[in-house]
Amino acid sequence: MFSALKSISVAHTDIKLDNIMYVDEESSKIKLIDFGLAIKTKEMLTGSNIQVIPFRAPEVILGLPMDESVDMWALGIVFATMCRGDFPFPCGTEYETIRGLVQIFDEFTKTSGEQLENVNHVPNLDEMTEIHREQFELFDDDDHRAFNDLLKRMLEVDPMNRITPSQALEHDFITMRHLSGESKVFTGSSSFSHNPTGRKFFSLEKLE
Repeated sequence: MFSALKSISVAHTDIKLDNIMYVDEESSKIKLIDFGLAIKTKEMLTGSNIQVIPFRAPEVILGLPMDESVDMWALGIVFATMCRGDFPFPCGTEYETIRGLVQIFDEFTKTSGEQLENVNHVPNLDEMTEIHREQFELFDDDDHRAFNDLLKRMLEVDPMNRITPSQALEHDFITMRHLSGESKVFTGSSSFSHNPTGRKFFSLEKLE
């Protein structure tokens, strides 16, 4: 779905938990819904107020040029929220969102020990799954590393360096290639099915 949108230069702009539907367990199909705010990337004007705040990409908040990569940022926030059971940083306002991003990504705040007032914040992305590791008892160490790497690539502040939909589909966490000992940065294709270990994982390929 995201690769298809990118191929026609369209951004969904409203990726959030409410708009991702699990159809049924038998088919393991996931649907992306509500394209009412979808827009051609050439019509995405700098400074436009798109995306709801918790899922709003940094370039949107800062009034910088944007494209369909805002959807990958929003999907990263969805993943992080599903992992934590809560948003990864305070996000009631744009100010809180930017402050949370600085807390997570800025090297000065990491080394200075400055902390956000909200106790639900994430110190950094490396600790995201560690904090809630008990929720992912089926994940081994390689799974956690692959998930964290994918999350970091989705939540890349610079949209030029953010992972693309096609790259995400080839990522180890999606292909589960690391389970066969053939891990690479981007390899294979994906499906939402039982892998050789008997575990079931989410796949972007089934997101329609």
